[in-house]
Amino acid sequence: MPRTELTPLAICEATALPEVPEVPEADCEPATPKRRGPPALALATFDALGIEAICRIISEGGGIRDVAAAAGASHGSFLEWLSRNPDHSARVREARRLTAWHWDEQAEHAIRDAPRDPIELARARELAFHFRWRAGKLNQAIYGERAAVDVSGEVVHTTPEQRRARIVALQRKLGYEVVTIEGVAERSPNGSVGAHE
Repeated sequence: MPRTELTPLAICEATALPEVPEVPEADCEPATPKRRGPPALALATFDALGIEAICRIISEGGGIRDVAAAAGASHGSFLEWLSRNPDHSARVREARRLTAWHWDEQAEHAIRDAPRDPIELARARELAFHFRWRAGKLNQAIYGERAAVDVSGEVVHTTPEQRRARIVALQRKLGYEVVTIEGVAERSPNGSVGAHE
């Protein structure tokens, strides 16, 4: 039996798809243009729900999808609604920041209420880790892993005499008896004078 050589053309001819009949252009439905952004009705549902109700849903631990479901719209529509009003966006951001306590409590409950089964304990530990991580992301100042240090103070250069005068003023304010020896102020809370080095 002679061996036939398989060429790319022979493979294409052997696996060719059946021809599709052409449809006259008159039978085709015109393509509808895609809408940009959410419909006005979806945006109006968030206005009808109100920012107070939205913040309440979020402060109770609800998310963006929960707010959208309460309004009967998509979460994309909710995000669009937020982006159109900076005041609403700021209030929702603050409500989310305040929910950090909720996620911290959820972490505590996940561990405390977990069954003593090793698998369930591992699952609860992972959930608690996630809840604490979420609390830290929502409120860095309280639950964050890193402390923010404000170093924007003003540096003032003073002479030794100015520093001594400031120390004496603070000591008097604190109620210390201040004794000055040779221009050096020493405090004595019990009335005694110590040597200044």
